[in-house]
Amino acid sequence: MTTKTQLVLYVWPGRWNLPSIDTGCIETILFLQLTCPGRYSIVETTDLDASPNGYLPYLVHRQVIVASAPSIISYIKSLSVELLTLSDEDEEESLPPINTSIDDSLSILDRSKKLAWRAYIEGQLGNLVAHSLYVLEPNYTFIHKTLASMFPLPQRYYVPRRIRDSYKPRLEAAGLWHVIDEEEQEDNVEKELHGNRLTREYRRTVRKSFDKVQFYDKAKPVFDILDNLIKQKDFIFGDRPSTIDLTLASRILLVCGAPLPDSIIKDMLTSSYPSLIAHAARVHALAFSASNPPPNIMEPKNLNFFQVLRGSLKNLKRHILTDHLETEEDKKFRRYRYGWYTLTALTAIGYLAVLRLNSIVVIVAQKDEVQDVPQTAEQTSKEESQDQEEEKGMEDETLEEIEEELGEDISGEDPEA
Repeated sequence: MTTKTQLVLYVWPGRWNLPSIDTGCIETILFLQLTCPGRYSIVETTDLDASPNGYLPYLVHRQVIVASAPSIISYIKSLSVELLTLSDEDEEESLPPINTSIDDSLSILDRSKKLAWRAYIEGQLGNLVAHSLYVLEPNYTFIHKTLASMFPLPQRYYVPRRIRDSYKPRLEAAGLWHVIDEEEQEDNVEKELHGNRLTREYRRTVRKSFDKVQFYDKAKPVFDILDNLIKQKDFIFGDRPSTIDLTLASRILLVCGAPLPDSIIKDMLTSSYPSLIAHAARVHALAFSASNPPPNIMEPKNLNFFQVLRGSLKNLKRHILTDHLETEEDKKFRRYRYGWYTLTALTAIGYLAVLRLNSIVVIVAQKDEVQDVPQTAEQTSKEESQDQEEEKGMEDETLEEIEEELGEDISGEDPEA
């Protein structure tokens, strides 16, 4: 049996009883669970610099690295059974059979429809999901806290906002971007201070109500079309799920599984489109059935300084090669990011230099104290000897004065007497 290097899938971490917080990661995991369960491992990571395209998920298999859910699915379908077979025969026999031909039973017409439906789901339903997660203010506050808890310093302060801003162009084009910028908030506050009758809370409530009505008008036709696609059927193209079922189910699972404060999509699906929820639940139950062992969760490797530096240089090289494709906002963000790294490095170097200087000062002070002890004793003995010599000199002078006085008295007597 062919020896195989294990498939390793790098995804966003899982939350809320979901395998990941990202629809592309969920879709890829569902596919691997249906095609080669027990033959791959998952690494939960937030290191986007390690990905070839800067996004998750990405798959590592031997010397091959594949990024994005559609590319990973196409790559796995192209592999032979021997390349996916485990080298341990006993372990391989205990697993369900490999089935990478998940779409082989589709007709040519169904395969063409599958591509069209995938584009529709990724575009229309994907926009609705992104709006629910990153535009609705209470939901974004919840998502921001969730993302921030996954990142170390300093990424937790700017990466969640960066992810939100990445959805802005597509949501603006779809008419689903209604985020009030900070400058607009300041203008609103200034207007209110100059005598605007409508209070800030009332205006915000009116705007939220208008946004919800607009969202409902855009979401209803999308859900109507998708509901008709799977109505009275277990799966879209037959009795077994195809890759398009995974694309649809991953989006529904996320918006229904995440405990969002504003559950507008979940409420619409529950009240008017229960068939979409039931379809997603069937796909999930089939992928994680008792016969399919869950994926092995591997701990991410602790990167040393040189590995982090290599990843940063790799990311910088990618940005240089695609500099002409970046917007001014992307370039500004990149400058801020590397500026933060530079400031952090300089702060660390300065801190270490201060610690080093303080240690040198302490050592010198200790040496001075040690040297001061014998010098003080020596000086004391010298002072004592000087005092003794001064006292002896004073005694000698006193004796000389006495002798001189006695000599004068003796010389002053009458010699005849």
